[in-house]
Amino acid sequence: MQAFRKLKPPIRSALPRPGLTPLELAHDLVERIRFDQYQAIWDLVGNSWLKYRQAGKAN
Repeated sequence: MQAFRKLKPPIRSALPRPGLTPLELAHDLVERIRFDQYQAIWDLVGNSWLKYRQAGKAN
């Protein structure tokens, strides 16, 4: 599980940068949605691996 924690991307700030145009704000929002989906998938993989190890099926 430590390997999964080391590879996780850093947590991003919840606030958008000041001075963005509406187009830049929209692009930032799309990036955040993609990042959240990636984070959720990564957590699912990590949790599945942890359960697998706890069941004694992995080294």
